[in-house]
Order: sequence, then structure tokens, then C-alpha cells
Amino acid sequence: MPTGLTITNDIGSVQIDENWRNFGLRQVIPLTVTIPANQTFVANTYTVSAAGEAVLIAPKSSNLFVIPQRTTFSGGVWTYHLLVMRQFLLNFEESETVNIYVYDLLPNGVYGDVGLEVFNASGQSVFHSDMDPMSAAAVLPGSSGFTGVSGRIYAPLFLTHTRHFNPTFGMYFWGLRSSSNTITTTELFLPGGGFSGTNDNAGLYASVDVTGL
Repeated sequence: MPTGLTITNDIGSVQIDENWRNFGLRQVIPLTVTIPANQTFVANTYTVSAAGEAVLIAPKSSNLFVIPQRTTFSGGVWTYHLLVMRQFLLNFEESETVNIYVYDLLPNGVYGDVGLEVFNASGQSVFHSDMDPMSAAAVLPGSSGFTGVSGRIYAPLFLTHTRHFNPTFGMYFWGLRSSSNTITTTELFLPGGGFSGTNDNAGLYASVDVTGL
């Protein structure tokens, strides 16, 4: 008989397994973004940094589109470089506070000693009842939108970049924004050239439930 712990829900999906280290919410970082008048994008990317073992981020913006450009890791700190754009050229300034939901593998010793805590064979904490576990509803290409359960709030969690290019038309990104239970995706053009060949990469994102976080 196998040893260990596995907890499933009423339809047989595994919720807790002693061999799987869960991702949990570490923090929410508010990022104030301003798009000047007569611009669709800002020339410099915004950066979001967080210390952790395997940090993932899910930006939630209602009006502006967020695009992942690259990620760097140094000294235990992950830095995400983001481009924030709006879909159309408008003659007024637009500002928004983008909430960045930061997830990481569950670290040891950050929760109290009351509740249920599960460890793997290496002594690493894989679940604690005080954590806010990542709840992913779907994994989709950047070119596909998402509609979740009514009354819930979702944010797109970047898994791979969404950059693709064509030598005739230039570089494009799939930008993502979310409003309540809907994630909207739009193909956005970034002027540039000098590319050879074509690359059609819609990327991947996960729609994560951030209701109440």
C-alpha cells in the first residue's frame, strides 16, 4: 500500500499531495502606471521585484494591457520586466493601479503551529491550512480570453512571454487585462524592425482566482 497523504475533492481531483509543493500567495504589490496623452505605451518597462524560490506574478489591470517582457533572477530576487499599454492612441493621460499578485512555493516556518501542515520526505512544507493557495481555473494561450464563474475575480498569471514578430508588420504582443470574472486579450503592435523570418508565439498564461485576496 502506498505511503503518504493525498486529499481529493468530491470529483476525484487531487487537492493536497505530500509530493507536490503548493504555490501560495506571498504578497500583493500595487503598481501605479501612467500612460501619457497621445501614447499607446510607455518607452520604459515597469519592473516588479520579489524575493523567493520560484516567484510567479499575476497582474490585475482593468483598463490597461500588461505584457511580460523578461524575467531576471539575482541574489534570491526575481525581477519581472513589464510593458503596460493601452489599445488605442488617446489624447488624454490615463492612470491605473495594477495589483500584482505574487506567488511562490510554500516556504518553511512562515505560518503558525495551529492548523494542518503537510511536509514531503525532504522536510519541506508543501501545504499549510493558513496559506492562500494558488487556484488556477485554466491554462490558455495568450491569444485566448477567459470567462470564469460569475461573482469571482480572476487575474492572468504569466507562464511564458507572448512576443511574436513578422518581418513585414513588425513586433506584436498579446496583452492581457481582467475585469471581474473575465480576462481579455488583445494583439498590440510595437514599432520596430530588423527581424528575419517569422515567429508566431501566443505564449501561455493561467487564469487564477484572486477573489478576496
